[in-house]
Amino acid sequence: MERTQSRLILVLSAILIVVSGILWWQGRQPRDDPSDPEATEPVWAVSADEIQAVTLQRRGDTVRLEQLGGTWWVTAPARSLADRGQVQDLLSTLASMERGIPIEAPGGDLAPFGLGDPPTTRVVITTGAGEQTLEVGDRAPVGYRTYARGAGGGVVAVRGDANAALQVPASRFRDHRIFRFDPGAVRSVRIVGPSGELEVSGSGHDWWIEGFSRAEPDRVDDLVMGLLDMQFADILDETEGIESPTYDVHVTLEDGTVHRLRTGVETPLGTRVEAWGDPEVGRRIGLILPELLLQLGRGPTDVGIRTAFRIHLDRSDRVIATFGEARVEASRSGPTWSAPPLSEGAAYDLVQALADVGITYARVPPEPPGAPWGQLEVHEADRVRRVIVGEPVIEGYHHAVDADGGAPFRIPAEELAAALEQLP
Repeated sequence: MERTQSRLILVLSAILIVVSGILWWQGRQPRDDPSDPEATEPVWAVSADEIQAVTLQRRGDTVRLEQLGGTWWVTAPARSLADRGQVQDLLSTLASMERGIPIEAPGGDLAPFGLGDPPTTRVVITTGAGEQTLEVGDRAPVGYRTYARGAGGGVVAVRGDANAALQVPASRFRDHRIFRFDPGAVRSVRIVGPSGELEVSGSGHDWWIEGFSRAEPDRVDDLVMGLLDMQFADILDETEGIESPTYDVHVTLEDGTVHRLRTGVETPLGTRVEAWGDPEVGRRIGLILPELLLQLGRGPTDVGIRTAFRIHLDRSDRVIATFGEARVEASRSGPTWSAPPLSEGAAYDLVQALADVGITYARVPPEPPGAPWGQLEVHEADRVRRVIVGEPVIEGYHHAVDADGGAPFRIPAEELAAALEQLP
């Protein structure tokens, strides 16, 4: 029985080796694209990387795209920065139209294929070798193909729906991003809206909110990236600006450049907006979907740090709290906190309680604290943050200020008192 099984395994192994060798040999042979074996008629041979300009002469309009200084621009029907995704889709479509299936044209009549005079689209491309022209017709009624003129002048059916890229509205070739800037270069964002004003400024780990002390860097990143995600639903060929905006946005970069956005009235097609500040594209008027504007309603409590001392139990290394006559120094080792004479558990609870002490936001910041009553110092890596705390005031708050900058803020006296009860 075992001998029979071994013999069978040897036979199957030999067959597998032979089949593998045949497949390898076939793979080494030159052949046409197996997914389109009937496409035997050459159309043209272009590489997307070689194309420097494209002109689409369509029955309704003409669109011209040019690569200038490494950047693609729409130069007709109106000058505008080009949408990178739309350009790449177009170039890939043109480069893929290498071969087609020969089609007979009865009586030489090309009109039924969309290749009459004029054709559906006449494509003129410019490369380093000069200009090439290709005529593209209608989509074939059967199969996923499009008619075109082959290199020999006859009708061919190329694979795919070329018109999906060639016949998009001219406005779709324009870059629809409202803001174009390096997020790392942002130094301030100011948004004035119906509910008030949000102004955040800074860089790196240190961001400040006017009237609300520190901002959370991750939330600032969300704010900046949310602005960069905003796009026009449509760009209008209008010049009249927005006089009384609902929202007025200023983004200031490290070189002093200011990017602006103003929002106006809602229309059935979107909210009218005006953007400017980008030296490459200039002032633009367009429409935006109203839901994209919801993020402009963020306020200080959405972006600001909501705790007074910004202690991270998993990242902060040392916390030194000095309030009145009481002083404690807590140090972290891995997940464990120690603060003699407290036990490890009590030390962890104390640091947690201090980390949870919040900030109470008010539209008008308080007066700076008078004579310092307390100070909390947080060491984290090579950084030290200090918060100076004043005596409690009659309304039930402490006035505090971050030693690094920012406006004074309010700490609820009850929350701080509950944390300080755990001091040794």
